[in-house]
Amino acid sequence: MDQGNQARGYVTDTAYTASFFRELSPVWLNYVAALNGARMRELEAPFNYLELGCGYGQSALVHAAAFPHACFHACDLNASHIASARRAATAFQIDNIHFHEASFETLLNHTLPSFDFIVLHGVYSWVDAQARQAVRKILHAKLERNGLAYASYNCLPGWASEVPLRKLLVEFAATESGDSVHRSERALQTLLHLSEGKLQYLTANPLASAALAAYQRAPLNYLVHEFMNQSWEPFYGVDVADELSEIGLAYVGSATLAENHPMLLMDDRTAASIAALPTERQRRLATDCATNQRFRRDVFIRGELPRSSAATSQQLATMLIGCLRTSDLARLSIRVPRGELTLQQDFMDELRELLIDGPLPMKQAISSLHREGRDVVGITRNLLFLIAGGGLLPCATSAPPAPSMPPRRYANDTVRLMMADIVERGGEGFIPSRVLGNGVKVQALEALAVEAVLQDVRDAAALTTWLDRESARRGMVLTVRVGESSSDIERSAYLREFSQRAFDDLLPALLQLGILV
Repeated sequence: MDQGNQARGYVTDTAYTASFFRELSPVWLNYVAALNGARMRELEAPFNYLELGCGYGQSALVHAAAFPHACFHACDLNASHIASARRAATAFQIDNIHFHEASFETLLNHTLPSFDFIVLHGVYSWVDAQARQAVRKILHAKLERNGLAYASYNCLPGWASEVPLRKLLVEFAATESGDSVHRSERALQTLLHLSEGKLQYLTANPLASAALAAYQRAPLNYLVHEFMNQSWEPFYGVDVADELSEIGLAYVGSATLAENHPMLLMDDRTAASIAALPTERQRRLATDCATNQRFRRDVFIRGELPRSSAATSQQLATMLIGCLRTSDLARLSIRVPRGELTLQQDFMDELRELLIDGPLPMKQAISSLHREGRDVVGITRNLLFLIAGGGLLPCATSAPPAPSMPPRRYANDTVRLMMADIVERGGEGFIPSRVLGNGVKVQALEALAVEAVLQDVRDAAALTTWLDRESARRGMVLTVRVGESSSDIERSAYLREFSQRAFDDLLPALLQLGILV
C-alpha cells in the first residue's frame, strides 16, 4: 500500500461514507452510565464534547444542533472530510462546533478545553499503535473527572473467520496500481475469482463465504476504509478495557443497549454459567464468545465505577423516556439478539397512552403503569427491555407544551435548512431533535410533506395532489421495500396512503420531538 496515501496507517486518498451514529449522543451515553451505576453528566448546563475521527462530521453536526448550549469539537486528518464538515456547519448555521484538521498526535497542540464526553467511532481498529497511544493521551489529558468516553472497534472472536480474507485483499491490492478504490476493486475481483475454486478455508468457514458475498454488495469506499489501512486489528474487549484502565478509565457498559442485559443475548443456561465465573473479566470474555461478538461500542468513565444498585435505581428513575412515534408502540414484539420479545397488549396500550404528550421520567411511567398484577420490578424490566430493543428511547428534555396540529413552522433555521437539503438531495438525512438530544431520520418525501403543510396544505387529499405534482417535478422515484429488492409501485395509491399517515403519524411525531412547532 502506498505510504503517501496513508497517515498513521489510515487511508486518506479516499473519502469515507457519510454516516450518522445515534450512540454518540450525550443523552445516549448518559443512559448507559445510568444503567450501569455510573454518574451521568449534566446536560442542561453547558458542557464540552469531542469526537475523534469525525469523518464528514454528520454525527457531530446533528448532536451539536441538538445541544446548542454545549461546545462541540471534532477532528479528522482527512482534509476533504473537514472541509466538507465546515461547509455543512456554515450552510446549516451551526455555530457551536469547531472542526480540526489534525492527527491525534498533533491535536493536543491545539487550544482545547477539557471535555465531558470524548467519542471515537470506527477508529481504534483502523489506526496503528502510535495513533492509539495518541488517543489514550488525549483521553488522559482532556477527559474530565467522571467524564464519559466511547470507543467502537472490531473485536474477537466474531472477526476471527474473516481475518484471512482481509490478509488476501491487502496482499492482492499491493500489486495493483492506481488509487485505493481501484486497487481494492481489483483485489476483490481477484479474491472472488480465487474463491470459485475449492478453497478448504472457505469450506471450513461458512461465515467467511457469507462475508465475501457481502463485500460484493458494499460500496467500494467502505471496503477501502474497512480493510485497506496498513493497520487493521480486531481486539478482545477485555484487552481494550485493560489499555484504558492504565490511564484511569473504567469500563461502564455497551452503547449497543441490548448488550447490557445478558438475558436478551443468550439462553438462561449459558447466562447462568457465565454469571458463575469468578471475575468480571472472565464474564465479559465469555459473553463475547457466547455471542460471537464482532463489533463493540464500549462506554468508559474517568474514575472509579461504583456499580451501586441504589445509584442505578435513582438515576434511572429520573431518566426521561419517550419514542419516535407512539404508533411504534402498537407492535407487541421487539427484536433483540436472542430473538423476539413479546409484551402484553394492555401494557403496551397504556404505555402508548402515557407517551402521547411526549417523554416523561421513568419513575412516573412506572408509577402510572403500576397496578394489581404488575410489580415494579417487572414494569421496570419491561421498560428497560423496550429501550434495549429500540421501542423506547432515552430523551434529553420534555416535549414542547401542548403542540397542536397543524404545525406552523420549523423549530429553528438549522432544522429548516437541513430539511431543505434532504429534499434537494432526494435521499434521507438526520434532523436534530432537542427533545431526544439525538437525530431523527427523515426521508425526502417526508421532508417534502412537511414543506407542503408549512405552505398551508391542510388535509391528506390536498397533500396527495401536492406531493404527486412536486415529487414528479423533482424526479423522485417512489419505491417500496419488499424483502431485499425494491420495485416501483402505483404512485397515486401510495401517495394517498402516505399523505394520510403524514397527518396521522409523521407530523404529530415531529411536533412532539420539537422539530416542528
